[in-house]
Amino acid sequence: MVARLLGEYRELYGTGRAGEVFINEAGTPLRRTLFRARIWRPSLVRAGLLGWVAADGDKFRGTWPTPGGDETELFETKAQAVKAVSRHADGGLRFHDLRHSYASWLITSGVPVPDVQRVMGHERPTTTLMIYTHVQGGSQERVLGALAAFRCLTRAETRRAGTRLVLGSRSDLHVLRVGDTGFEPVTSSV
Repeated sequence: MVARLLGEYRELYGTGRAGEVFINEAGTPLRRTLFRARIWRPSLVRAGLLGWVAADGDKFRGTWPTPGGDETELFETKAQAVKAVSRHADGGLRFHDLRHSYASWLITSGVPVPDVQRVMGHERPTTTLMIYTHVQGGSQERVLGALAAFRCLTRAETRRAGTRLVLGSRSDLHVLRVGDTGFEPVTSSV
């Protein structure tokens, strides 16, 4: 979908010398401030992430949040309403936030960290994990569920289950068993 929309945009507005999509009248790339004002923030308004624009009879009502409550104004055209909302609304996503979201999405979808590291162009995987991934909803429940499912074995249970000693365990309990794929946590079914 994105490729199709960008293709349509390129057909309408042309491209820069090196194939840039967002260019100014001179055919050079838009400065960040112009991109933000002309492309990014209006896109957030159209997506309903920075304010709202709705038809109101033969006019368009633009509404944007403020610390004191929502502000609203009527406009002749939808384009005028979108422009006003994008100019007046505080906050909103930064374009760079897409990069953070993409890395987080890849990680939570199970893509191995080294693969995400390469796609993001990071020198170290710690950069990917520490900066570009963020806590996803339900993570606390997953951690608590994993801890609840984890069970330590006594020495007698260890011998019966075929587990290996975990060195340095202060309680002298064994917590790993040898499975088909190597060491794995012992579950209550053992």
